[in-house]
Parts: sequence; structure tokens; C-alpha cells
Amino acid sequence: TVIRLLFVILAIVGGLGFILYIILWIALPAANSITEKMEMQGEPVTLSNIESTVKKNLNEKEEEESTLAKIVLFPFRLIATIITAIAKVIGPIVKLFFELIRVMIGLAIFFTGFSLLAAIVITFGIFLGFFGTSILPDYWGSEIQGLNFPMEAIRNTFPIWSMVAAFIVAFIPALVILLSGSSILAKRSFFKPAMGWSLAGLFFVSILVLSFTVPKMIYSFKEEGEFKTEEVFNMQDKKLVLKINEAGFEDYTTPDLRIKGYEGKEIKLIKRFRSQGFSRKNAAENAQMVEYQVTQQDSTLTFDSNLSFKKDAKFRAQRLDMELYIPYGQLFVIDEYVWRLIDNNYSDYEGYYDSNFSKTWKMTEKGFECLDCKQPTERKSIQLKDQYGYNDFNEIELMGIFDLSVYQAEEFSIQLDGPESEKRKYEVSLSGETLEIRYRSRNQSFWENSVDLDDKVKIQITLPHLRKLKIKGAGEFDLRGFDEEEMDITLLGAMNGEADIQSRNLMIDMSGPMSFQLDGRGNFLQAEVRKLAQLKASQYEIENAVVEAKELGNARVNTTNSVEIDTDVVSTVKYQGNPEVIKRD
Repeated sequence: TVIRLLFVILAIVGGLGFILYIILWIALPAANSITEKMEMQGEPVTLSNIESTVKKNLNEKEEEESTLAKIVLFPFRLIATIITAIAKVIGPIVKLFFELIRVMIGLAIFFTGFSLLAAIVITFGIFLGFFGTSILPDYWGSEIQGLNFPMEAIRNTFPIWSMVAAFIVAFIPALVILLSGSSILAKRSFFKPAMGWSLAGLFFVSILVLSFTVPKMIYSFKEEGEFKTEEVFNMQDKKLVLKINEAGFEDYTTPDLRIKGYEGKEIKLIKRFRSQGFSRKNAAENAQMVEYQVTQQDSTLTFDSNLSFKKDAKFRAQRLDMELYIPYGQLFVIDEYVWRLIDNNYSDYEGYYDSNFSKTWKMTEKGFECLDCKQPTERKSIQLKDQYGYNDFNEIELMGIFDLSVYQAEEFSIQLDGPESEKRKYEVSLSGETLEIRYRSRNQSFWENSVDLDDKVKIQITLPHLRKLKIKGAGEFDLRGFDEEEMDITLLGAMNGEADIQSRNLMIDMSGPMSFQLDGRGNFLQAEVRKLAQLKASQYEIENAVVEAKELGNARVNTTNSVEIDTDVVSTVKYQGNPEVIKRD
């Protein structure tokens, strides 16, 4: 009625209704079937409405039904009978099926919420010191039950109200999940308006608290600083014995001990305590919040197994690197448990490792020399297994998925170990003074795709001198022992690498998601770091450096005279050593 009234009004006012009628008459299709006519009239398409429409079109009276009407309505009545019969048969089955689905979904959501709640309560309880890891069930394993971290220092790092806020932010979503599962199982809501609004308010207040505290905590780890100490021990020409004292915190990062030889008469130990802080000065102060004891008893030096945190110390990722300088010609013995601290390369001790406990070593200019070992050294083993016989090369170009070790030695050797299917993908050749190891792949940027690093080939190369190293691909590499006038290192791909070298002039070009830890010393460093690459050269002591970081590249260098820096807005170059800083425009 309203539509008709509007149509009449529009027809009177400027003939708009008539024009609209013509447009609708042209645009809308004709209603030919019974269902189309019912839809045009706004009636729902049901069997009873179909019956009424048919009778109306046939001018049937309510109390009578003609033969024609019965014939027309027969298919619809037959369908209604069949549907009713089917509904009676499968209706209970369908209802039971959906009921089982409801229960299964409810149980899954309920136990997910319950597991999250239990994990959150246990984690924060252990973190806050309310109970220890011994409450964990046996099937969680002794590794988790026996976790040994500096929890007191970690607790001192975070304000109590920040930890409470973090607990609430984690607890409330888990509680909501659990109550949702309970509501599905019970078929009634456990969420009351007052409880819902209270939880929401508490959740957002906690989020607000964390929004202030979390950035501050992140900022307090921004810079790295160092605190250095030096100790001297007199062995009085006795054989040195290195032992360990178990000090706890076995699951925290262990100190690194690098053993080096030098021209001297006494044992010299340099400790470099490192830490994070909001400034380099603050980081150096934080590094002094930990202690590490090395005690001498006659000719025995006993090292603590780990750092110990002072009272009221705050956790700032404190760590320790040590350098033990032993005079050339000094005899020494390394206890079994000290080996886990030692960070020397294989070439430093002729390949003997922790299978040689309690052996007597002698410090030489080439590294450790075992005086009572019978088996051949790692270096000699590599020489015996040399697979290609190439000599007289001082450059290496490698492409592939790899675990690469390049060591300085007087002899040339090349060895590839790994699955035969992977080794067949490599071509090894010599072009002039360049050793080329190529990976057969149709995609020249294969490392950008998903690669299986478990199938990487272990490549070991020894050579007297290395002038140029070019690596393209994915994996790990280790570079040790070289002392060169010039060296050029080019890295492209996704990899992690370490190097301990000396080069008067070192050129580095890095591109891709990678991390390169560089130790040693030199005079001049020129580095280009791009596309998520990270150069960590704080332990590579140089006089002058030119560093360019672009496209999320990051670098840290240690230079005494000058450093020239070129960065974009998303990259950083950090330095230590108080050099003159030159920034390019």
C-alpha cells in the first residue's frame, strides 16, 4: 500500500512515477513461473503458499478442489511427503552429529585455554620465585626440570608491576578461551556483563602499562659495553694444569676461553666482561655486576664454569670472553670439562679435541702441540683425504648450500663431505689462481627460496695464503689462521660466518640476511653492508675504517684513529675505540 501511494504521488509530481514505471517495466523480467510470481508479490516460497497460489490462479474455492488442481499440486505434495519422511529418519542422526561436533569443538577450546592458563601460571610462578621447576611433571623431561638460570638477576630487571601487567595480559585471553569452551559445552554463556567489562578494562590497563615499560626495557639493551681486567700467574717452570669449578647457571651462556701463545714468561689472563645498556658507559657498568673467579693453587688454574651475579645485580645479557696467553714452550694439561669453555679453532691444536683428555700439550708459534697423542691430527687427516689434488691457488669462489671451513696450512687440500646426492651438484675446478666450487642450480638466487640446510655439504679447504674469498648461497663458514697483506671477502646470500684473521688491508662486501663475526687485527678496513647484513667486528682491531651501511645493514667496528661512515635512515654503524668520526652527506 505504501509503495502504491508513493508511486501515485511521484506520478502527480512531474510524472516521475510514470517514468520510473517505464524503466522498471523494461528492466525487470516477467514473472512466468509460480515461484517468480510469489517472489514478485513478496510471499515466501513455501509449499502452503504454492498451494494457495495455484488455487487462486485456478479460481478454486476453499471448500472444493478440482481434479486439475489435484494434478498440478501432486508433485509438490509428493515432495513434501518425501522430505517429511527423510527428516524423521535422518533428523536424529544429523542432530547427534552436530551435537558431537559441538562437544569436540568445546573440548578442544576448553583444553587449549586450560593448557595456556596452566603454562602461564607455572611460568610466572617460577619466574617470580613462588616455586621451582621441580613441580613440573616427569614427562616434561629433566632438561626443563633442571633449568638453571640467574633468576634473581632477571627478577631485578623487571619492576614488579610490569610483571603483574604482563601476567594479566597473558592470563585474560587464556581465561576467555577456557570460558568460551565451557560455554560451548554447557550451551549457556558464562560471560556476565560485569565480568566481561571488568576483564576488558583490566586487560587494556595492563596493555597501557606495558606500552610504557617494554620500550624502556628494550632501550636499556640498546648499546654494548665492555669492562676489561688482566691477571698474571707465575707457574715457576711447572707444568700448567687447567681445571674447572662448577659454579651453577649451567643453562646460561658459558664464558669463551681463547688460548694463545706469546713471547713471555708468565701466564696472562685477560677478561672482557660484556653487557648491554642504554649507553656504552652504562653497559660497561652493567658488565661489572657479574663476577668470575680463576684461582691458582700451585701450578693449577681453576676456572669457574660460569658467571655469578652480584647481589641486586640486574640482568643485561652479561657475558665473558677470555684470552689466556701461555708462553711459547710452556707445557700444560687441559681437564676434560675445561674443553667446553675453549673457543680455539681446530688448527690451533692440530685437530685434537676432547677425545684427548689429560694429554700433555706444548705451546708453539703454530698452536698447540700434543706430546703424547698417537692418532693423526685433524690437519693430517684432511691432507690424506684431499679429493682433488689442486695446488697453487690463493682465491676461492664458492656457490652452494654449505658448511665451509677454510684454514691456513702449509699444504693444499680440498674435501667435500655430505650426501652423495648433494655432492653431485657441485663442480670443483681450478681457473688460474682461483679455486671454483660451483653449485648446479637453475635458479641463480636459490638461497632466497626455502632450502634444507640439513643436506648442506661440509667443505674443508686448507691453503697457505688467501687473498680473495667470494661466497654465494646459504649456510655457515669459518675462516681461520691467515696473516695477509690484503684480503677481499665478498658474501652474498643467507649465511652465518666467523673469522679470526690478520690483514693489513681488508675489503668486505656483504649483501643479504647474514651475520659475520670478525676477530683479529689489521690496519685498514673498508666494508659495505647491505640488505639485512650484520658485520660484528668489535674484536677486529684496526686503525682506520670506511663503512657503508644501506638497506637495513648494520655494522660495528673497533678503530683507534678514524672511521668514515655512510648510512641511510634504516641502517646503523656503531664504533668503539674513540676514533675521529667522519660522516658522509
